[in-house]
Amino acid sequence: MCRFGTVVPLPGAAEFCNHSSCACRVMAAVHSAMKKLKRLRCYVRPYRLRWGLSQDELAFIIGMRSRKLLSYLENHKVGPTLAMAVALRVVFGTEHGELFPAITEIEKDVLARANDLYERLQGDPSKRTKMKLDFFEFIFERAERRGNGAIHV
Repeated sequence: MCRFGTVVPLPGAAEFCNHSSCACRVMAAVHSAMKKLKRLRCYVRPYRLRWGLSQDELAFIIGMRSRKLLSYLENHKVGPTLAMAVALRVVFGTEHGELFPAITEIEKDVLARANDLYERLQGDPSKRTKMKLDFFEFIFERAERRGNGAIHV
């Protein structure tokens, strides 16, 4: 139910309330992103095996109490926590996209939405909008430098 009392389907469903100020749409977007992270393919196991580490050893190195969560991660049953993703990057010296390829897709989705907003803001002469447009251009340049394939033209 939205804050105005409208009954809305569970997040991720096709329809939501029509109140533009509701958090319903935001929650749906968050839920969708979380579902993507839960389905996140991961290449932690090949990296772990390449260096001859057991799950117990890797779990210890990255600060986990047991190997159980690492096992779930390797079997694609859960997505990584932020702390886990950063720790794995440190251990294996890779970019997040190498360990979790779906991150590249998430980055492209973010850039596409940023580009949509950039296009919608064109023509507004206010100082605030100019600041936002400059920020979006910075985002696109940074993505291009990193090789994320910025879609902004």
